[in-house]
Amino acid sequence: MRVLVTGAQGQVGCELLQRAPHGFNVIGYNSRELDISDWANP
Repeated sequence: MRVLVTGAQGQVGCELLQRAPHGFNVIGYNSRELDISDWANP
């Protein structure tokens, strides 16, 4: 299973990335890498 974690540099995001169960493909992005408020720049 693939999981996207937004806010990966925050406290909760860091813990989610570190504690992901075996078999999960966890990808983390911070606000600079994935700006969901900028619809003009996908």
